[in-house]
Amino acid sequence: MLHIIVSNMMDYFDTRQHGFRSKHGCETQLIGFTQKISDILDQGQQTDFIVMDFSKAFDKVDHQNSFTN
Repeated sequence: MLHIIVSNMMDYFDTRQHGFRSKHGCETQLIGFTQKISDILDQGQQTDFIVMDFSKAFDKVDHQNSFTN
């Protein structure tokens, strides 16, 4: 059962995740995103998106005291 769940999750993320994959990165993510937005707008539909940057999130964590009780 666990194997089925993990396999399905990996299939899902492999089609959406661009980081940490061979021949995928910021450029391929941006190209795919731009194409998707263009297709939606060509169909006359509305689209909304939220951009979040977690790149510095862990720099703000106090690692020295984060695991003390």
